[in-house]
Amino acid sequence: FSQLKFLDLSQTAKEVLLLFNSPAVQMSRVEWLNLTETSLLPEELLGFLDKTPLLRTLVLEGFEMGGIPTSIITSKGHNWTSLNVAGCRNIHTESLQAIGNSCPQLRELNISRISPIEAKGMQALSKGCLALTSLEMQKNTVSIDAFAAMVFGRLVHLDMEECKELNHEGLEAISRGCSSLTSLNIAECKAVRNLAFHYLVFSQLQTLKIKHNDWLNIGTMEAISQKSPNLTTLELTHCGFPSDTFEAIIFRRLKILDISECWNLNAKSIEVLSRGCPEITSLYIANNDPEFHLTLEAIARLLTHLHTLGIKYASISVRAIQALSRSRTLVHLTLKQSAYIDSISLQTIPRACPHLASLDISYHQEVNPDNLRVIARGCPSLTYVNVSYCTNITMESLRDLALARPLLKTIEFYATWITRPSASLLREEFPHITFIY
Repeated sequence: FSQLKFLDLSQTAKEVLLLFNSPAVQMSRVEWLNLTETSLLPEELLGFLDKTPLLRTLVLEGFEMGGIPTSIITSKGHNWTSLNVAGCRNIHTESLQAIGNSCPQLRELNISRISPIEAKGMQALSKGCLALTSLEMQKNTVSIDAFAAMVFGRLVHLDMEECKELNHEGLEAISRGCSSLTSLNIAECKAVRNLAFHYLVFSQLQTLKIKHNDWLNIGTMEAISQKSPNLTTLELTHCGFPSDTFEAIIFRRLKILDISECWNLNAKSIEVLSRGCPEITSLYIANNDPEFHLTLEAIARLLTHLHTLGIKYASISVRAIQALSRSRTLVHLTLKQSAYIDSISLQTIPRACPHLASLDISYHQEVNPDNLRVIARGCPSLTYVNVSYCTNITMESLRDLALARPLLKTIEFYATWITRPSASLLREEFPHITFIY
């Protein structure tokens, strides 16, 4: 281990960890150490840190034994550039103050699921971690004063998913203190309402996630498009909004749009989207419209740069698959967890989409050796296939797939009836393919 730079010991039994901590094992070159969900005592953790003087990245997510003493942070944190203490026990205000006072080189910090976060801890981080560019603080109870204390001039990524106390006042404070943000996740922050986006400016924002919120309307979306015109990724999963809201989704640079489970999507909505977001390359949708084939026809015809399409919960008919034939750019198709798809529809895929490089048809009992064979023969460019939870798939059908498609790199088949010994045989016969099961 003397030359090792990356050491992942996550979920490792304590007896094994203590072997690594013995004097006979040298780890002086380790720069990245993962001890997620381990049960080391503080003195045993200190033993690891004493043996890794070059350590830059420390991952202690879900660390189980009484948290991390502030003395360890104070004595060992001066060279750390990345620290993950998400879900650790006994991380409190004094811990955050120790990080702020002792980790001046920190660029990435994950303090998710440690509640509560108070102003004193955030003030220490703001004053001491001046190089911080990424902060994750999901599922925390955060005081309004703590939001106001978030002043990070270099911060570009902020994840506050499920921070229930975040409201328009907190978001306004963040927009002032973190003006360089390019990525913001406020998914399930349900105290944020429409008013917030009418006077906030995140002018450099490129990625925005606001899923699982029901307050979106055309006025809010107009405000977002005006204040953050440079968005390239927008995630609106599980957002219920009126159909006229599509008219305000105007982002000329948008590449990735996730509107899964926004149920009012139809062909007219796609026409509006194609005008407002002409550069979309990846689209994720869910639909229960009986005229879904018309929606897919509009997608294939109007989104001329589209290469990735993800569809959930829809009934996939032959007409729906045939509609995709109008696309000349589609290479990645996901039909995961569709409400219904029959064998004939599956066999239509290669005729409609012969240039596919990846195909996800997981969670479909209708997938069987026959239609998988048709897909394999008709899609010569396939490099990735996912047939997880397709319980009619056999080892022979995967072998036929691997033989038919020499470009294949990855096959996923979780939760099928294929046994581990059979999977091992596939790995031996096709060493160039990654089998995930």
